[in-house]
Amino acid sequence: FPNNLALNNLTYQELLEKIDNIKYQFIVDDQDFNVLIRILNAAKISKSITILPKYNRDNIELPTIDVQNGFKLIMYSSGSTGQKRTPKIISEVMLLSNIKNATLIQNLSSLSKVFTVCSLNHTGGITTQSLPGLMCGAHVITDSFNVFNYSKKLKHDKITHSHLIPAYVEALIKKNIKLPNNVKLIMVGSDCVLSRHINYILGQNIPVIQLYGMTEAGPPVIYHMWNINDNTDVLLSVNEKEQVFLGSKCLCNFKIINNELYLKGDIIASDNWLATGDCVQIKNEWFVYEGRKIAGCKIIPKAH
Repeated sequence: FPNNLALNNLTYQELLEKIDNIKYQFIVDDQDFNVLIRILNAAKISKSITILPKYNRDNIELPTIDVQNGFKLIMYSSGSTGQKRTPKIISEVMLLSNIKNATLIQNLSSLSKVFTVCSLNHTGGITTQSLPGLMCGAHVITDSFNVFNYSKKLKHDKITHSHLIPAYVEALIKKNIKLPNNVKLIMVGSDCVLSRHINYILGQNIPVIQLYGMTEAGPPVIYHMWNINDNTDVLLSVNEKEQVFLGSKCLCNFKIINNELYLKGDIIASDNWLATGDCVQIKNEWFVYEGRKIAGCKIIPKAH
């Protein structure tokens, strides 16, 4: 679709020209849509690329990978407070597998219009909707989140898909923001998704996918699709200070050993089982999060 809008005001033809002409960088400090262009540039010339986190960049270990040895996306997790963040290597196979999953579960197509307000310096902003949207010919619009104009942008640009972190949903709830009916789906993830987040979006007559993932796993890995008029009473069956529902479906192999979730598959940045460090149990068909293993299986605030 060379003449269709691709990324912000760029058509697909113009985007391809940008990909060709942007200067390759192994270490990227951009915080806007150029992050996506640089990733696609690195993929095209088969070199590795590192996306620096949005905050606390002085507390990271720089990668030592051979940049000429094929395309790899290197990113950083939010991490726990006080810990030095290490680079996580996302292979092309993992990235493409994740794009395929995200496209299918959201029913993304060339008719979709995606509004990305999550940080493009973390995997959620890149892999849940932005790259999947571009890979299927959708129009992807990126901007920083603003509680006062988010709904206006959704309506003005006729957005069909968007992705929010719980903190953004909290802001919308507090301001009692009404969302337009042109939105077909909103994803919520990257931190504990609570019952009030789900019920707020469903109350706007918009389906919502809650999701779980990590820099080195998905996202999404575990998810649940909530449709309008679904009964959400199950969310009230736990004390959300101690337990949080993650979802009902897992997109890879999993096992739980000593209360810790292990993951394996194409969307995992490891050939072996990945120990997530998350305490998870299965309650009926639900994956239930009980906190970080290093915190004694207690839920602690996430560092962004």
